[in-house]
Formats: sequence, structure tokens, C-alpha cells
Amino acid sequence: MAYPPGQTFNFRNDGIGLSQNPGTLPLVIGYATGLTPNTLYQSSNPNTFRDLAGSGPVMETALAAIAKAGGAMVLALTASTAAVTSAVTAERVDSSTGDVTVSGTPTLDYDAKVEITKSGRKGRGRFKYTLDGETYASERVIPQGGTFAVPGTGLTLSFDGTPANTAVTQVGSGPVVTRTGVTLGEYQFVIEITTGGAVGTAVFRWSTDNGVTWTSGVTTAATVVLGTTGNTANFAAGTYVIATTYSWLSYDSIAGDWELGDVHSFTTTAPHYTTANLATAMATLKAQLGKRRVRKVILTGRQASASAGATMFAAVASHMATLEADHQFCRAIMDVGGDDAEDVRTAYSAASDDRVGVVFQKARCIVRAAIDGYGNAWMPGVRAVAERVFEADLSENLGRVASGPMSWVTEIEHNEGTDQQFVEAEKVITFRTHDGEDGFFITNGYLKSPNGSDFLYWDWGIVVDELAEAMLFGQNKFLLSKLRSLVDGTGRLDPNEAIRIEGAIKGLIDARLRDPVNVEGQKGHVAATSYKIDLTNDYLATRTVNSTGVAVPLSPVETFDGEVGLTRSTEIAITRSI
Repeated sequence: MAYPPGQTFNFRNDGIGLSQNPGTLPLVIGYATGLTPNTLYQSSNPNTFRDLAGSGPVMETALAAIAKAGGAMVLALTASTAAVTSAVTAERVDSSTGDVTVSGTPTLDYDAKVEITKSGRKGRGRFKYTLDGETYASERVIPQGGTFAVPGTGLTLSFDGTPANTAVTQVGSGPVVTRTGVTLGEYQFVIEITTGGAVGTAVFRWSTDNGVTWTSGVTTAATVVLGTTGNTANFAAGTYVIATTYSWLSYDSIAGDWELGDVHSFTTTAPHYTTANLATAMATLKAQLGKRRVRKVILTGRQASASAGATMFAAVASHMATLEADHQFCRAIMDVGGDDAEDVRTAYSAASDDRVGVVFQKARCIVRAAIDGYGNAWMPGVRAVAERVFEADLSENLGRVASGPMSWVTEIEHNEGTDQQFVEAEKVITFRTHDGEDGFFITNGYLKSPNGSDFLYWDWGIVVDELAEAMLFGQNKFLLSKLRSLVDGTGRLDPNEAIRIEGAIKGLIDARLRDPVNVEGQKGHVAATSYKIDLTNDYLATRTVNSTGVAVPLSPVETFDGEVGLTRSTEIAITRSI
């Protein structure tokens, strides 16, 4: 406890969010620099989570979950697939010669540009940069030292100019001095002989700022390295004369190195996890979950190709089956992988699972953990879909138009509404626009389920999971309870016992699925429910109660097939079939 009592305030300069009071939390899986791999975290405070997680693909989705679902569970993974930074491409407006190179390990996918805003050499020219191709950081002077660590990214920009050195000017008598080496800065060199004599006896002092400051007491030699400047003084043979000076200018860049309008561009991909990384983390999940329940699972990040995505899909499907066997009834969404529709179609031709959905192409999203130059970025499509998942009602289709556009999305890479690439049977989640509506929508909230599956939609899947969990918890209460069987020799359960159990568990089911008001303002997430116990089983011999729970789903309107015309009377023209 603090003594004396008081208050402490922490003023943040990197954005702030409100702490939430979470209920059932989504599980977000992925990589972040500050998280320990194979560890399950839980947070309802966006500020502390940002401080903890550092940077990485899991960050944006977890922050969206905190904002929309009240909190997030985050399973941190190792990212064995290394980050990649492309070569820098220079677009020059004139005859500039300076280069910009990049080093370090990026933490996110960046579409980076360095734009020269004032011509000049190091310490003179100016630049601004963007990490998302759209949002620019404030203007900066090209560093005299030539390097700039980009905040929050793990990247360093190096401005590599063309060195320039003037001839050495000698004032006084004695042998000549020349310079060699590659200069590492901007200097005004002066060498002054302070003790005359031959090479090896004569002593000098030297300055890099035209004599304002000096390094003294240096003995001459055939070559003398001048500190860390990159310059070497070469003393010719002969007798050096006291007070003689040798001076020159040395620059590691020249005035024409960077010119107004030059743009140096590069892209990066974030570190990503492998199926082995995922397997290691998932093996630890059950023990770490404890009593917490999982319903919605988001796999963050993106595989480089559709074929790699299909391999990950198979791994995710296997892990979802394991969770189901552990009575964690949940569905997952992941990115389909970085390829076009034809490659996706080929890679996923044999892929299906009723617990996993896949998202095609990227969306430009407003960044929740924004940094200078990174505020509206292209992200894997699963990031955009995840935010809709977090805010959607239990029975709400992810593409419901009345729910409004995805306000966090400012652009989509592919518009399925104007350029159809898939058919319904392929069950790929895409993005689209709608006539007369602003913004961007999900085309339909599919699961990548097998043909003929009852689990066509994400919301149908999680509704059934809600039904299964209600049955699980309800039936748990009756485990090892003593129930009567008939005494007619059949061993069947007494119907009165069945009625008692059915009533209790039907009540739990309806409390979750029939009683709540749905997003349409109507009562119920399903049209009807039923729970029945089989009375034909020999309960006395097997000590097993066979039960069945069902629900009639609410079906989304996918098509209006309208007829339009002119008529003398609307009462005659319009009829309703009953």
C-alpha cells in the first residue's frame, strides 16, 4: 500500500483505449516481439497490452478484440519464418546519386517510402517517410551521421552518399601530406606541425572542425589514421617544419546526393509462425486455459502462398478437432494465403473443415496501435474479418448489410461484388461493396465446410457450439446421479426421469438460444430448439443416457428475386403466396 495515500497518473503519448469488462473472450493466435512463445495471455486493457506485446501481427487483432469483445486471450507463438525486406527501389527526378538502404528485422508488413522533401547532402537535405504507403511521418533532416532508426519498427534507414574530398592545401614549407580513405562524415580537416623533424620524429595536432577543437601530440608516420573519420593522413619523407598546416574538406555526401521528389521504396513482411510453431503452442493451451472457454479463434498473419496456406489450414483443422474433443466448442478463421483466386482454388481443392473459415486478399485498416508513418495499413484480410467477428451477435451473419460497413476498413484489395472470383460452393470469405451503400462489407460469412455440411456459415457453427456447451454444462449436473429404470425387464430409463432431465437442459439451451433478443430485434438466435432423451436404450445395463439436442437456424436472405412493372391497381398486381 502507498503511504501516505494519494493518486498517480500516467500521461501517455501513444494513444489510449478504455479497459473493458470481458465476458467470454476470443482467442487470438500469433506472434509479437514482447510476448513469450507458447504462453497464454489475457487482457482487457489496451494500454497495458500494447506495452507488454511490443509489436507484431497479433497486436492489431488483439486490440480489436479488447475494444469490441471486452478483452482477448492471446496465445503467443514462435515465428520461425523470418521477416523479409525487399531491395530498395529509387525513383529519381534528376541526376541524384545518393542511396537509401534499410537494415534490421521488421515487425510488421510495411509498404515503405522515403521521400526527399528538400535537396541536399547529409545534414542539409530533408525527408519524410511512410510505412503504409499513405500516412507520412513528419519531415526530418537527413542525419549527419547517415542513419535513422525508424521508431517502433526494428528498422534502420541508412543514407549512403557519394564521398567528396578537396585537395590538401599546404601553408608553409616542408614535405607534402596527402589523404586517403573513405570519409565517414562531414569534416574540415587541419593538420598543424607542432614539433619539426623527420617522419617518426615530427609531432602534429589535427582538427575536424577547422581548428575549433584539436587532437594533439600525435607523432608523424608514413600513414596515420585520423580517429574514426575514415580519413588517413600520409606523410611523405622529409623534414617537417613547425607551424606548417595542411587542410582539406571531406564529405561523405555531396549536395546533389538527394534531390527534392526522389522516392526510395521497399516492402517488408513480418515474421510468421510455421505449423510446427503452432503445434508447440497448441500443446500447451489446454493446461493454460483452466476454466476459461473458447468460442472464436483468430489465426493472425498470412502465409506467403496459397499452398502454404492450405498446409496451415490442415494443421488448424486438426487442432480445432482436438479442442472439440476437449469440449472446447469453437470455430477459427485464418487467412487463405498470398495468391490469386486461381492459385487458391487449386491449393484448397481438397481442403474442407466445418470448424475453419478462410479469408481472401487484404484490406487497408485503420491502425489501432498507430506509430508515426503507420496509421492506415494494408493487412491480411483476416484482420478485418476478425473485428466484425468480435462485434457480431451470436446469430448475425458476418456480411449482414444492415450492420453497416466495416468502419475500420478504408480500402479492399479485391471487390467480389464487381469482380466475382469464387462461387458459393468454394466457401471463401471475401470483401465487396453494395450498390447505394458506402464502405466495405464481407460478402458472406462462410466456413470452409465440406459439400453438404450443415455448417455453411460461421454463425451457424457458433450457434451449434453454444447449443453443445449448454448441453455439456447441463448434463454435467446429472453425472453419477441415481436415475430409475423401468421394472419391466427392459432396463429402459423411466420416462419421468427423462422428462425431469429434458426440462432442466431445455431450459439452459433456451436461455442461450431462444430467450435473448437477436440483432434483428426479434427474440431468439434460432427459430426453435429441442432436447430429447432416447427411451429405447437399456439404461440399467449401459448406465448411459442417449440425448439429442437440435436447433432450427435462422437463415440469411441471400437473394431478392423481384418483378417490376406498371399496373392499374396495386391490389391486383401484387399478391402474396401463403
